Amino acid sequence: MSHATNQTILIVDDMPTNVEVLAGALMKAGYQVAVALDGESAITQIQYKSPALVLLDVMMPGIDGFETCRRLKDSPKTQAIPIIFMTALSETVNKSKGFSLGAVDYITKPFDAQEVLARVDTHLRLHQLTTELEATVESRTAELTLALEQLQQTQTQLIQSERMSLVGEISAGIAYEMSNPVNYIRGNLRHLETSLMQLLEFAEDVHPQLQLLKDSDEATRQARLTQLSEATLDLDLDFVREDLPKILGSFNRGTNKIQQLISNLRTFADSDKSGRQTVDVHELVESCLSLLGHKLQAKTRRNTIQVNKDYQSIPKIKCYPAALSQALIGILLSYIARLAVTKNDETSALPQISVQTSCQSDDWVVIKLSIGISQIFSTSSALYNTQNNDTQSEKEQLLANPDDMNLILAHGILTRQHQGRLHHQTKDGHTFVIMELPVEQVNPVASEKQETSIAATTVSHLTSESVS
Repeated sequence: MSHATNQTILIVDDMPTNVEVLAGALMKAGYQVAVALDGESAITQIQYKSPALVLLDVMMPGIDGFETCRRLKDSPKTQAIPIIFMTALSETVNKSKGFSLGAVDYITKPFDAQEVLARVDTHLRLHQLTTELEATVESRTAELTLALEQLQQTQTQLIQSERMSLVGEISAGIAYEMSNPVNYIRGNLRHLETSLMQLLEFAEDVHPQLQLLKDSDEATRQARLTQLSEATLDLDLDFVREDLPKILGSFNRGTNKIQQLISNLRTFADSDKSGRQTVDVHELVESCLSLLGHKLQAKTRRNTIQVNKDYQSIPKIKCYPAALSQALIGILLSYIARLAVTKNDETSALPQISVQTSCQSDDWVVIKLSIGISQIFSTSSALYNTQNNDTQSEKEQLLANPDDMNLILAHGILTRQHQGRLHHQTKDGHTFVIMELPVEQVNPVASEKQETSIAATTVSHLTSESVS
C-alpha cells in the first residue's frame, strides 16, 4: 500500500501474542511498527516520537485504554493522532465512550489481518486528507484575510476620496458664497472711509469755531456761522445721514451671511465629534442647500436650478449632523451634475430639484429628494443585494460610477450610523431617493467607530467574487 511508506503504527497491548500478530501483518504491508505494553509507556513513547496511528487495547494493567486515549487527546501535541481501539468479542465495552473520547474506530479480537489493514489504511487516508484540508483552509483563510484587509483599505480609500470630493465642492461653494459679501464690504470700505474722514474733518473745523462763538461779537458770530453753514453744505450731511446707515446695514447682512456659512461648514466638518445631536431636519437641509448655492446658480446652464421645498411638520431627530449632511449633499450633487449635462428637451424647461419632508409615523421622519430625470443610479439589486451574481465587469462599472458611489455612501450612513433606511426608484420619468430616519435610535453606534465601516456592507459585495 502506498500509504505504508515510512508510516509508523504504535501497538499498545499487554498481550505478546496480539502484538506479534498485528506487528507481522503491518510490517508485511510495509508499515513500521512500534510497541508499548501499557498506557503510561505509550504516552511517554508518543511524546518522544509521534506515530501515524495508534492501535490501543482497552483492557490493560495500570491505566486502561480509555484513560490513555483521554490523556492523548488532551495534549495539543498528540490530539490529532488517530486512535483505533482493540477489544475482544467477549469483553463488554462501552464503544460510545471511546468515540466520545476521540477514537476513530474499533477492531475486535481475534484479529482479521485484512480487516485490520483496511481500517488502518482507511483512517490514515482520512487523516492525511483532513490534514491537507486543514492546511488548505488555513492557507485560504490567510488569503481571504489579506483580501479582506485590502477590501477594507479600498473601502476606506473610496470613502476618503468621496469625502475629499465633497470637501472640494463645498470649499468652492463657500468661496463663491463668501465672495459676494466680502467684495461688497471691501468695495464700500473706501466710501465709508471717505464719509468718516469728512465727518472727522468737519468735526475738527467746527469744534474750535463753536468755542470761539461764545466770546465773539455779533458781527464776528454771524461771519463764523456763515462759514459753518458753508462747511455743512460741502459735507452734504443729508447724503451721509442717508448713505451711512445703508452701508452699515449691508455690512451687517454680509457678516451675518459669512457667519452662517461658517456655521454650516462647521456642521458638515466636525459636529459628529460630540456624538449624536438633536437636529431640526429642515435647518440641516437648508444648511446643505446653502453650501451648494454656487452649484445651483446658472453658470454653464441656461437656467438656475430651482429647488422646490415641501416641508411638513416633523419632529426633531437625534442624528450625526455631519454624516447626514454628507449623505444629503452627495445625492444633491448627483442631481445637479446630471442637470448640468442634460439637454433642455430631456427635462422641463426649468431645471428643478424637489425636497419633501414628512412623518411616516410618530417615530420616523422621511426625506424625499426627487428630480425630473430617470435612471440616474443603477438598479437597486446591484447596489444593495449582497447575494447578487453580477459579473466582475458590472461591479467595476458600478464602482466607477460616482453617482452610484454617492448613493452607496448615503445608504451606509443611513443604515449603519442611523439605523434608518434608504431606497431609490424611477417612476414617470423621475428619480426618487427616499431617506427614512428614526426619531430616536436604539443602541446607536458612534460615528467615529464606524468611519471605516460606512458602506462596508454595500460595497463589499461588489468585490466579493474576486475574493472567492
